[in-house]
Amino acid sequence: MGLETPEFREAAHRIIDRIIDYHEELQCGGVTIPAVEPGFMKERLPNVGPEKKESWLTVFDDFENVVIGGTVHWISSNYFGYFPSGVSYPSMLGDIQCSSTANIGFSWTSSPSCTELETVMMDWLAKALNLPDFFLHNRRGPGGGVIQGSASESTLITLLAARNKVIREELSRDPKQSIHEITARMVAYASRYSHSSVERASKVALVTMRLLDVDEHISVNGSILQEAIEEDRKQRKIPMFVCATIGTTSCCTYDNLMELEPICENENIWLHVDAAYAGSALLCPEYRYIAQGLQVGRFQVFIFISNICGNDAEKCNNENSHVVFRTSRRLILISKSG
Repeated sequence: MGLETPEFREAAHRIIDRIIDYHEELQCGGVTIPAVEPGFMKERLPNVGPEKKESWLTVFDDFENVVIGGTVHWISSNYFGYFPSGVSYPSMLGDIQCSSTANIGFSWTSSPSCTELETVMMDWLAKALNLPDFFLHNRRGPGGGVIQGSASESTLITLLAARNKVIREELSRDPKQSIHEITARMVAYASRYSHSSVERASKVALVTMRLLDVDEHISVNGSILQEAIEEDRKQRKIPMFVCATIGTTSCCTYDNLMELEPICENENIWLHVDAAYAGSALLCPEYRYIAQGLQVGRFQVFIFISNICGNDAEKCNNENSHVVFRTSRRLILISKSG
């Protein structure tokens, strides 16, 4: 649009006012699901993009008349689908502040503040969740938190890390093996109630995912996992990754970490804990019993999720964030969005 400073100031004021009105309107209830059919957008927009710039008023009107009409209103008091909306006034202000600097924090040199703010705030978060000291930066071991773009992305990253670890170990034992042969023997485990992103990550990583049955508490316990591992080892497969869950998306149940953690440590299996639904509850001491077992071992991976920070360290007020804590073979993701 090529806005000059006066126009930008006017547009910004108008957009902020509209955001406030939108939020206040939805808190009064009303329709949350749009009455549209697939393909509706093509009927509302031209076949080709504009060749000349349009005024911000035109774009503003398009958003109101075209986009809002097909929007599911997640922040409405009447909407109960999926999980709570990860947006608030502080998070939007954080986004605006971050956009003003246009920093890309892929290294300390590219943005010292971005890198160091992330480091400091991840330590804040680890302490708020009462995680062991080895999840903090500047302590023994390669611990510390980093921010990722989504829970799905973080699950994939941990599975790829576990896969590469096994490949290195197997090649050191027998260099004649091919990477394809090693990968084909790998097996990962998760509850059949785990989020679909877990199974999707296994497909991307080319690792077989075995979805386990649950006990009477809708939980994967130690005996269920141990039996599956023994069955696969008899077939010369390589058990290498377990995704436990704190708060399954469908029914908010918890896998038995107290039993799973020592099995993973004894079997040299990477343990990843996905707490996309209930991880933020660990901020409250009275709910930390759901994560018993997290502080026992030293060599696994844990994932938690909680609305804490932004997609970049400078977006510290954005509530759609996903934070990964890592130490050795241990990762913890904090976020509430899937």
